[in-house]
Amino acid sequence: MSRRATVERWLAEGLAFDAIFAGDDGSAVGALEALTPGERARAAVRAPTEQVGQEAVQQLVRLIETGKARPRTLLPTELVMRQSCGCGLP
Repeated sequence: MSRRATVERWLAEGLAFDAIFAGDDGSAVGALEALTPGERARAAVRAPTEQVGQEAVQQLVRLIETGKARPRTLLPTELVMRQSCGCGLP
């Protein structure tokens, strides 16, 4: 199923959500294309997807070797405000 079709299905099913995490640009574009103008993203968060993958592998190795993984991992993100947020951006 395409990225756009997935979000369209969520909307058709009435799924309530505040955000969509997209792991790559293609996923983000598909999600944005599926949203109606009234539901357009007002802001986006950039996450370090390569670092997310590296951390996932490290956690998996740790889990295999010790039977334990860290319960929480915090990685840096960047909030990207869009003009449609109504916050007076140029």
